[in-house]
Amino acid sequence: MKVIWKGSISSGLVNIPVRMFTGGQSHNLDFDILRREDLREIKYKRVCKDDDKEVPWEDIVKGQTLAAPYSVRPKPMATVSTPLKWKELKRGLSPENFTKKNMLKRLERLGGIFLTESSEREWISRSV
Repeated sequence: MKVIWKGSISSGLVNIPVRMFTGGQSHNLDFDILRREDLREIKYKRVCKDDDKEVPWEDIVKGQTLAAPYSVRPKPMATVSTPLKWKELKRGLSPENFTKKNMLKRLERLGGIFLTESSEREWISRSV
């Protein structure tokens, strides 16, 4: 191997020569996942939840599900994704404080942070 850099590290009376070489080796260890009873290899399939069709790697993209402002979550208490003001953030804040039942009162009292048109407010009052 060829030396590509030479130098030293020194600290007080101690001097340590250092040399950097080209090249290197790579060692990969590949484990397979096996079924316990017969040690047969298990394969993973990328399958769409909705239609059970396999999806090739090149068709897979990353994504995230986000709740839009004032959308009702599919939970037993029907909590609502509610924009808050900074002063409302404090300990003990609970999603149960923001439900489909009390959202209209909140909007009448505080107004909607993201609601600008009266038609949007009417839509919320009809959905509650």
